[in-house]
Amino acid sequence: MRWHVMDTKNHIVFVTPYYPPEKAAAAVRVSETAVRLAQRGYHVTVLTTMPNYPSGIVPPAYRGRRIMREERDGVDVVRVWSYITANKGFLKRILAQLSFGLLAPVLGWRAIGHPDLLLVQSPPLFDAIAALILSWFKGCPFIFIVSDLWPESAVQLGVLRNRAFIWLAEQLAWYTYRKAAFVWALTEGIRRTLVERGLPSERVFLLANGVDIHKFRPMKREEARAHFAWGEQFVALYAGTHGLAHGLTTVLDAAERLRDHPDIRFVLAGDGAAKPELIADAQRRGLPNVTFLEAQPHECMPLLIASADACLVPLRKLPLFEGALPSKMYEIMACARPIILGVQGEACNIVAKEAGAALAVEPENAQALAEAILSLQAQPEMAARLGKQGRRLVEMRFSRDQQIVVLEKYVNAILGKNARQAQGQPSVTCARFDPYSLWSRTRDVVFGLIGCLLIVLLLPLLAPLIYLDSPGPIFYSQERVGLHGRLFRIYKFRSMSAEASRTGHLMWAQVQDPRVTRVGRFLRCTHIDELPQMWNILRGDMSLIGPRPPLPAFSCKLEKALPDYHRRMMVKPGLTGLAQVKHHYGDTLEDERTKLNYDLYYIAHRSCKLDIYIIMKTMIAVITGNGR
Repeated sequence: MRWHVMDTKNHIVFVTPYYPPEKAAAAVRVSETAVRLAQRGYHVTVLTTMPNYPSGIVPPAYRGRRIMREERDGVDVVRVWSYITANKGFLKRILAQLSFGLLAPVLGWRAIGHPDLLLVQSPPLFDAIAALILSWFKGCPFIFIVSDLWPESAVQLGVLRNRAFIWLAEQLAWYTYRKAAFVWALTEGIRRTLVERGLPSERVFLLANGVDIHKFRPMKREEARAHFAWGEQFVALYAGTHGLAHGLTTVLDAAERLRDHPDIRFVLAGDGAAKPELIADAQRRGLPNVTFLEAQPHECMPLLIASADACLVPLRKLPLFEGALPSKMYEIMACARPIILGVQGEACNIVAKEAGAALAVEPENAQALAEAILSLQAQPEMAARLGKQGRRLVEMRFSRDQQIVVLEKYVNAILGKNARQAQGQPSVTCARFDPYSLWSRTRDVVFGLIGCLLIVLLLPLLAPLIYLDSPGPIFYSQERVGLHGRLFRIYKFRSMSAEASRTGHLMWAQVQDPRVTRVGRFLRCTHIDELPQMWNILRGDMSLIGPRPPLPAFSCKLEKALPDYHRRMMVKPGLTGLAQVKHHYGDTLEDERTKLNYDLYYIAHRSCKLDIYIIMKTMIAVITGNGR
């Protein structure tokens, strides 16, 4: 096997289906972040699909490829095939997103190499599947970027109603939040919601969207207007996705109210699922003051925004959007153009109330929107003041160059932690992959699936026996200490009486422990009581082999009594391990010292051969009933 000295550049891989030449906000955000990280000395790769959003049409240069590579602005871009459809029709879009989440890690496996860190864009939520697969099998942490809470947004928009699918999506989302090294929330509303639901606050950081203030800058309206045939009309511009969330029918309603003002023109630039219906609606109403433009290249957006007299930022009137910060706001403010903001909550507080950079109107209120347009038309000095205050705000708080410095702190917190954990290990790596890492993950998945199948088969037999012997819950769960000190809940078949907790469950179990039931003794002798932990293994809380996860209270005591005790948390806790098969069950400090020595030996000498030895010894213990 070939080995080489590890590349001194840390390798960061972005996982997202959106990337330039696409023009969507997510594509721009990921691209500008990736380019800046590359400029700061990181090796950056983007794993994405063929450009197609939102039309579903792949440019000729990208067609007929299963995988292709290119370089854009110093960033390696790996594109893989996935099912592609236009951004309309809920089921087709879900299939396309699921396709990317499942296929991207498989088709792009070799091309992306071995990353040190993943940055994963959501939504689409199914990017989480790619993140979990790559993180699991390549052994690297990930930051989960949350720009919208899903499935909540789909539910409130009325496009997702199936309860089973909602439940599955919620489970996937929450599981991914828990497994991420950090969750990057783009709004305070998202951050607050996740923390209120139980995610540790120190693992969620707020870093709002931003803008390249050098690309988007103030320009004279007359110079920009020369590129468009709008004369001296007052132009109210909406530039962005024409989607279900944006409530653009309200813009047409306002245009209808102002149809008797020939000096006012509404311009809607962009693409999206709702655009064909909007065009048909405008034609049906006979609105001569409404112009639709195709989606503009991102490099042309500064000129388009500068040509407008006022820019519209509307959203539907839904509780979900009270925590939204539409990305188009930052580009408009950077160009020093006034905003008419039809968004309640966080965006209104920051842009309209604190910065004084927008006129706030009630969402989906066409009369209020029309009056705001007339007000800005009549008061050009107010419009200029709003624009200047918006420019000042983005220079102070939302410049991409400032934000990349903040992001880098979190990136280095993860990479630095990994480096500290690797101290004392050779600075070499396999040219293609780490064989033991692949073995351990495959082992855990296989045994986890087999174990969960056994639970399903044995549950109809064990459940009544456990209950009849001692009425109470069938399963028992308890908080334990896992990898890097993170807490998780471990699951077992209940082997003690239901009243055992009243006598103090924070005690070492003893030989012939009176709290253990008759059925419990059999479960413990055969280790069957541990079988539900196969679910912990599939979830990623545990591994098949490793040190046993201690109770938090015991862990604190043992860390004080045994200086090297913290080192056993450098790996995932295990269902079985060298300490379990080599040392009898004990409840003294000396027993813990002996087991710690076995755990540290295993951590230093992990191998397929040693794992097979432990598995065989465990199977013998199960078959012979040589348990505690």
